[in-house]
Amino acid sequence: MKFFFQWTSLSPPSDPSKINVSLANGSALCAGFLGLAIVLLGMDSGWVLYLPILASSGLFGLPHGAIDHLVVLGLANRKLTLKSLVVVCLVYLLLVIAMLGLWWASPIVGVSLFLLITIYHWGKADLAFEHLHRDSLQQVASKRLQFSHALLRGFFPIGLPFLTFPEATEAILNACSASFGYNFELNNTLQIAIFFCFICLLLGEVAYLSQQGQQWKLRLVEDLGLAAFFAFIPPLLAVGLYFCLWHGFRHVLRLIRYEGGEGCSRRTTARIKRFYCQAFPFTFASILLMAGFLSLLPNVRGLNEFIGIYLVIISALTVPHLLVVEWMDQREAAGNPGVCTQ
Repeated sequence: MKFFFQWTSLSPPSDPSKINVSLANGSALCAGFLGLAIVLLGMDSGWVLYLPILASSGLFGLPHGAIDHLVVLGLANRKLTLKSLVVVCLVYLLLVIAMLGLWWASPIVGVSLFLLITIYHWGKADLAFEHLHRDSLQQVASKRLQFSHALLRGFFPIGLPFLTFPEATEAILNACSASFGYNFELNNTLQIAIFFCFICLLLGEVAYLSQQGQQWKLRLVEDLGLAAFFAFIPPLLAVGLYFCLWHGFRHVLRLIRYEGGEGCSRRTTARIKRFYCQAFPFTFASILLMAGFLSLLPNVRGLNEFIGIYLVIISALTVPHLLVVEWMDQREAAGNPGVCTQ
């Protein structure tokens, strides 16, 4: 099995600057054009909205965290053995179960934690990706401004739909929580608070961009593109495309730089193929986990409820995945002091 799936401990790259930015930008543009085309063609309703989030189970979304066990072993400088694999998987599974238990015990806490964790994780992922191709001579913003920038980037996909598509956003969150006996209600007070947070983050972004040197134009274009994307594309469609083609794909590009026994001599396409071989077992295991969880919730019948439970599973998997990525950030920051690790 080790040979077939090409499993080996994956260590941080010796050259942290190597990353294919062009591929990342191309994937982001694909997400934008797909979302725009679907809206312009009048297909932004019904089953089409569900396609990207369903595709994320195999296209960079769910799989992007499916080799965390190999990364953990590499970060810990441990070889892949049956004992080390079992220990990592047990800890990972316990954290997943704890988050699922939280949804069961208190759906409102589960919803709130899911949103906050996702804002933090997706924003920090963008920040880390930016630093991987930063010019070493470029001025680095303060950690406070970096953190504000990260929160804004995470706010675009999670917070902005509360303001631009409140009813659709409420429906998505209800799809997550209804199976646990809770109905989420979006009120004016919450929307005002979210709007105030958005304004504060935008002001912080102005200060952040002022310290980006020649990169400020690229950062601004990304900000405007993300803001427009989540302001005009229905949230289920937008989040599905973003999860696959922005967040998930960028993390995969980051992961394929990590070195196993063969080093990083392979071409990008070969490394992505290797990634999918490595990710298949735990991607499949995550799907089985969802199937098992669905069997405990007999009221889940429609596609909307199914997507809701899928997002609940994603939220549970995000908890240990977030910890792994934080460790990655800490290790990579050692070779790039500008990365925000707080």
